[in-house]
Amino acid sequence: MRWAGSIATWRGTRAVGTLTTMTATFIFLMVVLKIPIFGVFYIVWWAIQSPPAPGPVADEGGGAQRPPSPRPRRPHGSPALPRSPRR
Repeated sequence: MRWAGSIATWRGTRAVGTLTTMTATFIFLMVVLKIPIFGVFYIVWWAIQSPPAPGPVADEGGGAQRPPSPRPRRPHGSPALPRSPRR
């Protein structure tokens, strides 16, 4: 295989507007699609820079002092019917 000949042939058959289209696509991919990335960086920076949320205020009463004890487990529904004898 002769690579130099195939490259020269490929370059010779290129359309006239292809370079302009490739340049516009390159600019679009390298510039316009970076805007969401910078937006994510800004949101992360903003979240890091924001002051911490205030903690809960400790009240001296009005709440349970200990968690409630678990309820006893009981069967649900009616008991199962006995099986009928096989014949």
